[in-house]
Amino acid sequence: MQRISYAIRFFEHVKKNGKAGLYLQLTIDRIPRRISLELEFYPQLFDKDKEQFKYDGVNDEEITDLNLLINKEKGKANELLRRYRLADREVTHQSFKLDFLNYASRDNFVSWAKAKLEAANMADTIKLQTYKNKKNRLKHFETFTKGNVLFSEIDPELIAKFDKYLRSNIKLRHNSIQAVHVTINSFLKEAIRNKINVENPYEQFKIKAFKKGKRDPLEIGDLKKLKQLYRSKRLESFPQEILRKFLFSCETGLRISDNNALDYEDIENRVLTVSTIKGERFGVVVSVPLTKYALTLIDPTKRRGAIFKNICDQVVNRNLKVIAAKAEINRSLTFHCSRDTFATNFIDAGGNAETLMSLLGHAEIKTTMIYIKISEARKKKLIMNLDSL
Repeated sequence: MQRISYAIRFFEHVKKNGKAGLYLQLTIDRIPRRISLELEFYPQLFDKDKEQFKYDGVNDEEITDLNLLINKEKGKANELLRRYRLADREVTHQSFKLDFLNYASRDNFVSWAKAKLEAANMADTIKLQTYKNKKNRLKHFETFTKGNVLFSEIDPELIAKFDKYLRSNIKLRHNSIQAVHVTINSFLKEAIRNKINVENPYEQFKIKAFKKGKRDPLEIGDLKKLKQLYRSKRLESFPQEILRKFLFSCETGLRISDNNALDYEDIENRVLTVSTIKGERFGVVVSVPLTKYALTLIDPTKRRGAIFKNICDQVVNRNLKVIAAKAEINRSLTFHCSRDTFATNFIDAGGNAETLMSLLGHAEIKTTMIYIKISEARKKKLIMNLDSL
């Protein structure tokens, strides 16, 4: 007979606002697993024995709501375990988590989409980085709708308001907004395939085309300034890690999504081989020999485990602006500059377009040819500087 228990607990990480997230800990035969409840509050007000928050005379209204939500989550767990007993089914962590996350009505879009995403992640049918990207994009829609939106309520007008929210409130850039819409649209298409009665609003609300990013490589002098800043260790640990990520991609041309997913197992005989996130559907694999400088940015003693911290684009780019100022670089700095820098430096060093196309994982040579033009323009500028001698 299985021994099963559950409890409400706090995650160890406490945010700057003093709050921490809550999770339901399910223990099956002494093996515990966590299920995030996506609730957060002040840990010091939590009564661990009663699994309720204590009133403090300041946040009483919010505490009342939180306690009701906690009781609701515990009620879900109780009901699910009762169903398992009545059906004489064995409880596993995976099956319980799926049932718990999918407990809400099929009419609730966000709950349904989250459950589908968790199922795909558990079944290992999507890459970890793809899972994280979709989860973050779905989170925008959940925040916008407060998680309480029915399939029947999703129409072109709601999507148009959501689009305005992403632009005005969240202040996402054009391509990031379109990526969010693509994700929501993919969930709606899957719901239709699953025979859920819903009309796809994206048949009327058209997702805009992605804009081609401006190719903006670093000048050699600016790259040297960043390397000098990294060697000086004047930055705090977090921006220092971001600069390490950035410089590694200056040496390898990796996008931030691939940089985030790197593992030491991807390196063999000083060659980095990765299946790119963006080219996942097409099976795009790139192999990049690591330069001596790239090798100084990683731990040569490790054989497995993440090489870099997984940090989202917005946080990375926000910190890169501060890093650029510290390095006395008078220009805008984004993570994609590292890829442009690698490509242009490769051509400047005598590399050809076909090899660069392979290193960058481009599907078409015309995309790669952009860097040939940049390299030629840079050489022309340097030659014209001779006139000032």
